[in-house]
Amino acid sequence: MLQAHKIKPVVQEEVTGCGIASVANIVGKTYAEMKQIANAMGVFADDKSL
Repeated sequence: MLQAHKIKPVVQEEVTGCGIASVANIVGKTYAEMKQIANAMGVFADDKSL
């Protein structure tokens, strides 16, 4: 029997932060943690080119 795991939802904190929120949810990090990682990689939610 499979055991259900509770998933804590990640709230998108910026209008254009859907990618950050999605990845944070998949890898089990908070929005803030994932945003810091994304920013370190040169990805910013407020980048108009995205």
